[in-house]
Amino acid sequence: MNERLPATVTQVRASSANIALSTSEIATGNADLSSRTEEQAASLEQTAASMEELTETVRQNTDNARQASELAGSAADVAQRGSITVQRVVGTMQDISTSSAKIAEITGIIHEAAMASRALEEQGRALNEVVAFFRLPGEGAGRVASGAATAVHRARGALATA
Repeated sequence: MNERLPATVTQVRASSANIALSTSEIATGNADLSSRTEEQAASLEQTAASMEELTETVRQNTDNARQASELAGSAADVAQRGSITVQRVVGTMQDISTSSAKIAEITGIIHEAAMASRALEEQGRALNEVVAFFRLPGEGAGRVASGAATAVHRARGALATA
């Protein structure tokens, strides 16, 4: 046994050295794994933060789309009410145009009546002058004839304007 002891010790030492080397390699591998795990954790944190930002952006886009839809609906309502108002205005303008035409017609009739009234007034004056000339006693025949001619001329003028 004594003879084997140095060989056993040498083997134990060699095995211990191998174990120490393997332990060192395992420690180095663990350190490397730990470093990569930390990098992955940091990357996952960045991804999670990006996902939160993306989620917030999607939520804002959804809100904006809803608001745009509401505004479009409101705009459509306003446009429809505007169309109805324009139709009413057009109808009112047509009514005004019709009324204006009737007023113009009535004004024309009034103008014609006024012209006829003036003509009748002129005829009445002319006849009154004729009657007045014939009632004057002692006037000369020339004055009566001249007055009658003037009265006839005025009566013709009044009839021509009627």
